[in-house]
Amino acid sequence: GKTSDIDVTDAEIDTYVVMNHWITGFMAVVYDNGRADSSRAVDNSNVEINKAFVTLGDLEHTPFYSSLGQLYVPFGRYSSSMVASPLTQKVGRTKERTLMVGYKTTDANAFYGELYAFKASSGFSSERSTVNDGGLDLGYDFYVDERLSGEIGASVISTIADSTGIQDGSSMSGGFSGLSCSTCSQSMKQRVPGADVYTKVTYDPFSFAAEYVTATHKFDRRTGFMYGDEGAKPAAQNVELA
Repeated sequence: GKTSDIDVTDAEIDTYVVMNHWITGFMAVVYDNGRADSSRAVDNSNVEINKAFVTLGDLEHTPFYSSLGQLYVPFGRYSSSMVASPLTQKVGRTKERTLMVGYKTTDANAFYGELYAFKASSGFSSERSTVNDGGLDLGYDFYVDERLSGEIGASVISTIADSTGIQDGSSMSGGFSGLSCSTCSQSMKQRVPGADVYTKVTYDPFSFAAEYVTATHKFDRRTGFMYGDEGAKPAAQNVELA
């Protein structure tokens, strides 16, 4: 039979606070129309804080800065001109409650870097209660003239198991249900680090972006993240010319 509906599927409120030249804050509150306990849409929906962090630093005075809070850590870039997110983002993008320190100058041609630490959701059972994971991102921004500019960089993270895609899994029938599912285990015999290389070059009016992200070795079979009869070793690549 026929069905119809009027719905609010997604909404987001972003708040950016400038306390002074040195201290800024950001918070994003998101809503979706998921229902858990009630069949009545207006009685049940999901509202959560997506990102909330404070940044200390002023790049006009010093190239060093620091951020503290819940944010996407600098592992990969996932640049895309498409409407849908690239598969590299599903595999690698990781949101954590983290302390990050970074270096970035306002010069046209310069190196940049970020170092961060966090408490992982997955890993050794005896270590998931302490802050003992982290990562590093290094890159180079270049500017030749008004037409030609870009960046190239590389990232490493001590555990790729905390990425959004691996934690949440796939919505496809029969797909991996994610490490955070109610029947899944976050306990692992060993960490599975991740590595990422990326570049984006603009030659006006064209832009080229490429990225490759991968786990450095296979997951434990006990996690249920399998490829055939063995633990999975996820990887993805994305290349675009726009």
